[in-house]
Formats: sequence, structure tokens, C-alpha cells
Amino acid sequence: MPFSFLEQVSRMTGVEMRVLSEAVGMSRSTLARRAKAGRFTCAESDRLYSLTTVLNAIF
Repeated sequence: MPFSFLEQVSRMTGVEMRVLSEAVGMSRSTLARRAKAGRFTCAESDRLYSLTTVLNAIF
């Protein structure tokens, strides 16, 4: 999953990317590495997708 996905979710929900990443168990340093790489791992992508499913129900 591209890093831009997290940026988009953050914009749409008004929740900071740092908070979203912490919600899926990602540290600030990992978030910085993924921003630089431009992509999330498969496991991180799965957790982000699950989080967006929950956020979609809320928003």
C-alpha cells in the first residue's frame, strides 16, 4: 500500500497521521521510514486497511 494512502485517510478524517499509525502499532521511527520508502509492508497495509474499515463506519 502506498504511503499516500495514510496521508489521504488523515486528510479525510482530520486525524493526524501519527495518531493513525500508533493505532495500528507503528512507531514514529517506522512511520518516518515508510514515508521515505513510500510504501508500507504487507502486514502494515493489512492493519491500515482494517483501521480504515472501522473509521469508515464512524465517519
